[in-house]
Amino acid sequence: MFKKSAFLVLAVALVVSLTGGAALAAWPERPITVVVHFAAGGATDMVARALSAEMQKVLGQPISVVNMPGASGAVATAFVLAKPHDGYTLVGESDNIRMFQVMDLGNFNYKDFHHWIGAMGTLCIAVRPDSPIKDGHDLIKFLKEKGANATVSGSGLGTGWHVGMEMLKAVVGFDYKYIPYSGGHPATVAAIGGEVDIAATGLMEQAEFIRGKKVRPLMNFSDKPVELPGYGSIPPVTDFVPEMKGLVPFGGWWGIAAPKGVPDEVLQKLDEAYKTAVNSESFKKLCESQVMDWVGYDRAQSEELAAKDTSLVSWILWEVGVAKKNPADLGIPKPEGLSLGK
Repeated sequence: MFKKSAFLVLAVALVVSLTGGAALAAWPERPITVVVHFAAGGATDMVARALSAEMQKVLGQPISVVNMPGASGAVATAFVLAKPHDGYTLVGESDNIRMFQVMDLGNFNYKDFHHWIGAMGTLCIAVRPDSPIKDGHDLIKFLKEKGANATVSGSGLGTGWHVGMEMLKAVVGFDYKYIPYSGGHPATVAAIGGEVDIAATGLMEQAEFIRGKKVRPLMNFSDKPVELPGYGSIPPVTDFVPEMKGLVPFGGWWGIAAPKGVPDEVLQKLDEAYKTAVNSESFKKLCESQVMDWVGYDRAQSEELAAKDTSLVSWILWEVGVAKKNPADLGIPKPEGLSLGK
């Protein structure tokens, strides 16, 4: 009797093991959803859609892209974390994962996810064509003279575009009013429509508007000019504020993320699909046309960048007085030599 019972237990265990393995081997058996940090039209959205379009060809299931803006991307991130960690719900993520904790937007960080970072890009400051601000020198003069009456649009409090403005503020010494929007695209449109004086968004989010002469770029946040196809050269911030050298290049990064706990077999399939997608001609052409830097980082490289950036941005936000929590209390190491005045 004992032998018969033991045999039945082993048989059931074997069946469960085999069917579980078969289920994983068959993944994905239904559509996948990618939940994007911001509204449609911005860099995060563009990258998520481009990668998803190519990844679904490899995976054999459709990937729907859903925009869920809110709390600088924390709403979308929390939504995905709350779903089963089975690979069917992913994040179309931005670099904002690096600042959620210090901005008190959520008790989660880059360590809670696997990341695939496909592209990076720089911050660009732009104005309407009829603005009296003609170049970077005019911009600095305007900000100093107008102070808190100067309005600047960006994609959320604590985001890379906000951080860039705060760095410039700390180095130059001026005040301004930051107006957060649901993404870089609507923030740029706000400047075009006259809702704000200045747009501080990604160059990739401004590219088509620059080519269409809807906005005039003033500076990019690097130490060298950037060539925009169909427009020309955009000067670096260091041409106007040499003290910014050492703090730039500065910008954002975008890709796909899956919550930790996704089975290894699923991660391997996501690795393969992402590798094909990020190396596709369509994705590389997107990066080229939108002036994004193609990087194609794998999971290990992406995790390394996320860790480094979490340290840098968390401490910048603390130094300039924007962060709500001290990164030291969160166990986030301070980058050596960083000092912006707090």
